[in-house]
Amino acid sequence: MINSDLSDKELSDLFKILSHPHRMKILKQLADGPLSYTSLLNRIGESTGVLNFHLNKLEHLITKDDDLYS
Repeated sequence: MINSDLSDKELSDLFKILSHPHRMKILKQLADGPLSYTSLLNRIGESTGVLNFHLNKLEHLITKDDDLYS
């Protein structure tokens, strides 16, 4: 369920973030558990530049602890 405290702009930004297939693929991979950067890179099958770009876009939705993304 979506947080009702979000403004229209925040909701719009969230949907924009989630609308890209690479970002959805990253989130689906992380749904199974934390992964290292290298594991994500191998599972996504894209270049480091592409992965870095999309990880930055997901910065408010994912966390990184001890070199593991979740």
